[in-house]
Amino acid sequence: MEIDDFKEKFTMDDIADLFELCKAQCPLKYLSVLLYMSLRRFGVTWNDCDDFIDDTEALKARTAHKWSDIFVSGDLDEFQGENCGGKRNAEFYDYFPEIENDAKQFTLERCSQKSANFTAIDLANFINAKYYEMTNLTKNADNVLIRSVSSCRLDLRRWSAGFKENCQWP
Repeated sequence: MEIDDFKEKFTMDDIADLFELCKAQCPLKYLSVLLYMSLRRFGVTWNDCDDFIDDTEALKARTAHKWSDIFVSGDLDEFQGENCGGKRNAEFYDYFPEIENDAKQFTLERCSQKSANFTAIDLANFINAKYYEMTNLTKNADNVLIRSVSSCRLDLRRWSAGFKENCQWP
């Protein structure tokens, strides 16, 4: 693939999903790839990216491009490998594994329907309802979701369910 054609391969959702990973773990690779994808998304040339990334002491642009291509292609296991020294924090599903199982089932059922109107927002709302049902807490009026939409998009990636504009793929 041509380096100059790469920015057409990923979306702003991909960048938001990667940022969500960075908030939880922040290895140098994640931050470097987020920076690279963001710069390329806004039309910064590869050479200018390389110069900028070199100044920030992140991974070299060639390496960030390689990892970006792996992330966008959907191989999250390979992308998350080799993260020596990354932080490991307890995540939402570590505390609520039942909600994760229900969310996976919900996703499977919705993805197998003929209509392709399932979105990460639907999953976020489902998880929200399950959380309040399970904890017997009262939802605040601020309408903040328990699990963000970008976290739900990342969940869909982890579960090998993803969405592109006007289509779905298992």
